[in-house]
Amino acid sequence: MERPLIGFVYADIAAHNPSVPSINQALLETPGVRVQGLEVSKASSVTARQLVDDSDVIVVESSCLLGRVEATGEPKYRRFENNVDPKVVSGFFDMIWESNSTIVLLEGNYDLHAPLGFGLSAREMERIDYLIWPYTAEPVSYNSSARPARYFEPWTTAKLDPLDNWRRITRLIPKQIEYHHALGAADFGTPGPAQLWDAIVPGARYITREIASTSVRQEGLSLAPYHGLDKTLRIGTSAVGSLWGRAGDVVRFNLRRANMRQLMRYSGSAYVCGGGYEYFVRKFLEVPALGLPMFGYPVEPLSRLGFQADEHYVPTLPENFGQHLLKARRDPARPLSAMAQRSQLLVHRFHTARTRAQNLLDLVSGTRDKAFHKAVFVNGSIVPVK
Repeated sequence: MERPLIGFVYADIAAHNPSVPSINQALLETPGVRVQGLEVSKASSVTARQLVDDSDVIVVESSCLLGRVEATGEPKYRRFENNVDPKVVSGFFDMIWESNSTIVLLEGNYDLHAPLGFGLSAREMERIDYLIWPYTAEPVSYNSSARPARYFEPWTTAKLDPLDNWRRITRLIPKQIEYHHALGAADFGTPGPAQLWDAIVPGARYITREIASTSVRQEGLSLAPYHGLDKTLRIGTSAVGSLWGRAGDVVRFNLRRANMRQLMRYSGSAYVCGGGYEYFVRKFLEVPALGLPMFGYPVEPLSRLGFQADEHYVPTLPENFGQHLLKARRDPARPLSAMAQRSQLLVHRFHTARTRAQNLLDLVSGTRDKAFHKAVFVNGSIVPVK
C-alpha cells in the first residue's frame, strides 16, 4: 500500500527557536516519505490549492499561523522571509480547514501560558485531528497547590491560566502526539580546552535560574557571566536589527546563541531548568550535546526521553545546585565527565531532528486511518499507546 502524501505547511521565521527550523528541514528531507512543502511567505493561492488537493495528511507547523495577523507590535524575531498579507495567508488556512485531509498541528515550541496556534478559534481547534505538542498528560506542576511558591513567575499567568488552557485544548483536540525539542548537527560539540568557570546557568532569567546562580556563589564557585554578556549583546546590537531588517535580526540572534555556546563550552557544568512550571526546555538537550555535565530540575519527561537520574544528569533543585556540584566533583567513583559522555550519546541516538522527523512522519502516516488515539515517549522514542 502506498504511503500517504503529507503536505507540510511552515514558515521560515527569523531567529526562531532553533528546534523549529531544524525539525522543519528534517521533515522536508526525510527519505522514504512523500512530503510536499508549502512555505507560506512564498506560496500563492494556486500552490496552496494544489497542496490541499494532493495531500492525504496536512501538517501545519504553528509558526506560519503568525502570518494571519498584522505585524504591528510584533517582536522583530518573528519576521517572515518575505512580506505576507494576512488576508492571503488566512485564505490558505480556510482552504486547509475546509479540506477532506487529516489535519495535524505541530506545536514544537509551545508554553501553556499562551494561546494555542497564536489564537486559534475553538472551531478551528475542533477541525484539527491530531495535535503534536509536549503536553499529552496533565502537567501536575501547573497546579498551584503542587508548585513551590518560591518558584512562581507572575508573567506565566498574566494572560490566562495555564492549567485551564491545557484542559480546554485537550477537550477540543483529544488526539495527541507527544513532542519535545530536537537538535541539528551543528548543536553538537566538545568542551573547550580549559574550564574557565565552575558552572553556567544559561537561558532567560527565570526565578529558578536566579536561585541556582545564587547557590553557586554561596559555595564559593565561579559562574560564567552569561546574563551580563547576553544583555550587552542584546542592547549593543539593537541598531543592527533596525538598520538591516530581517538580516540584522538573524545576525543578532546568532551572536547571542554563539555567546551562550562558547560560555557553556568553557564551563565545568550547567544547571538546566524551565522555571517553576518545569518546561522541558531545549537546554536539556543542548547542554549534553556539547559534552557538558548537566545538573537539572527533575522534570517529568526526562525519564521517558531516556535520561536516567545520576546516570545522565544529576537531579537538583535550584537552591541545591552549588552544594550538589561540589559533592559530585569530590566523588571519584562517579566522574562527571563519564556522565556527560553517556548523556551526549543518548541525545545523539534519540534526539536529533533527523530521528525525530522520521519518528513523527511514521506516526503521522498512520493518522489518515485514525489508527491511534495518543502517542507518547517511551525510552526515548514516540510510540502509540492505547
